[in-house]
Amino acid sequence: MKFMSWNVNGLRATLRHGFVNTFTDLDADIFGIQDTRVEPNEVKIDLPGYYQY
Repeated sequence: MKFMSWNVNGLRATLRHGFVNTFTDLDADIFGIQDTRVEPNEVKIDLPGYYQY
């Protein structure tokens, strides 16, 4: 099992700089993202196979 934790320091900026590609390349079973600085439902990211909380 592979667990990843990433402090993105602002999810909107990270999305503009290849977050989805990096996320896919890392291929983690569990992926924790901290310091997102967004409100719930402010951004929509399609990550098939993952539950988002």
